[in-house]
Amino acid sequence: MKTYVSLFVLAATLSYALTPIVIRYATSRGFLDRPDESRRSHTRPVPRLGGVAIYLSFVLTLASLVLVDNLLTFNLKMHYVELLKLLAPCTVVFLLGYMTT
Repeated sequence: MKTYVSLFVLAATLSYALTPIVIRYATSRGFLDRPDESRRSHTRPVPRLGGVAIYLSFVLTLASLVLVDNLLTFNLKMHYVELLKLLAPCTVVFLLGYMTT
């Protein structure tokens, strides 16, 4: 149970810490969603890379499990192929979304 709480806290902290960095990066590179009259509801440009902080916090949290040795990490090591089958399409969707920004 402690591992699950630790993972949640780590993921939330990483997401909270990475979000301003990603916002600055998106703003400096011009990855902004600009308002228009027909489709957008916002009134000022908004950064479009919000998923980057979430994805990075998820992947970094999973990577941190290498440092822990308990039943949860043992089960993940036993089923790492299934984990890769999950992460591969997630990464493809993430990269496609990033490239179309």
